[in-house]
Amino acid sequence: MRVLTYNLKYLSGKNHARALIDIFHRRKIKKTLASDIARQLSNYDIVCLQEIGLSPKKGNHILTLMSKAGFSHFTAGFNHKILYHRNSGNAILSKMEFTNHGNVALNSHHFVHTKFGVPPIARGATYADLWIEGKLVRVITTHLGLTPYDRRSQMERLSGFLKKSPKNVILTGDFNAFPRSDVLKRFIFENRLRPAVPFDAGPSYKYWVKMRIDYIFYRGDIH
Repeated sequence: MRVLTYNLKYLSGKNHARALIDIFHRRKIKKTLASDIARQLSNYDIVCLQEIGLSPKKGNHILTLMSKAGFSHFTAGFNHKILYHRNSGNAILSKMEFTNHGNVALNSHHFVHTKFGVPPIARGATYADLWIEGKLVRVITTHLGLTPYDRRSQMERLSGFLKKSPKNVILTGDFNAFPRSDVLKRFIFENRLRPAVPFDAGPSYKYWVKMRIDYIFYRGDIH
């Protein structure tokens, strides 16, 4: 089983970032770019996405990607409003059927001052339950806040949800936290999580510097 976590707005390669913005945030979808990305995603059984545009007025572009990449099931949840009044959220695409799915609010009701105004940092976690090799597995994807206060509060809420979840869990997403972060290390320990990819495997995000802030964790009897 192959699992991918992908933040669509902030990617390392400029071409891919541009392509994804075109696909998910513009009304005119470039078919050649969509096909290129779909070919990459089609190699995975489960794809977890963050910062995906979810605009009911302009249609859901997840369906376009699904049809090209061969995914037959998806679930999505609103996360927060990003610039230019676009609705942003998380999504899970799967080649296997869900038995249950939903979205959990992780709102910390905190505000961050930026040159664009004072946007609320309201986050969520999207989840889906499915059977994998005879085992019930809950797949969760999330995108945590930009400040330590937000992340600590959101991880506490996420921990509460994990306590109510099945034994087998795959947790993915953009945590906006470094591997050495005390709050992340405590979160991992308290929820008995293991990284699917070693922390020293390399960066997952490049802005001014290269950073590791995106993760795939798991617990239970999953291989």
